[in-house]
Amino acid sequence: MSALILFFLAGICNGAMDMIKFNMDNFVWKTEWWLEQGSWAPKFRSWLLKHVVTMISGGWHLFKFLMTLLIIVGVLLYRPLLTWWLDAICLYVCFSVGFIFGYYSLWRKENVANT
Repeated sequence: MSALILFFLAGICNGAMDMIKFNMDNFVWKTEWWLEQGSWAPKFRSWLLKHVVTMISGGWHLFKFLMTLLIIVGVLLYRPLLTWWLDAICLYVCFSVGFIFGYYSLWRKENVANT
């Protein structure tokens, strides 16, 4: 059961990544750090931020790190509920529902019309 929740949260992180990458004008937080622009653009980052602690160099990288971490922990905590293939489908559905919720609701500015 905890794996399903973690995969849902990973989907929310993936929704944030897509919102930042493909729809940044409608992302809820429009700062240079979240969108990796201005002084946080890749060409202005130090060696440390480029290669060692990339996960804190911007919003996309932070959510990529969190998504990966949540999936790994979800796999480690996985306990069979049904047969393996039904569990795999359930995990995928939880991830997808998390993505849809994150992309279309959580990470989008409220004043934007549904597109």
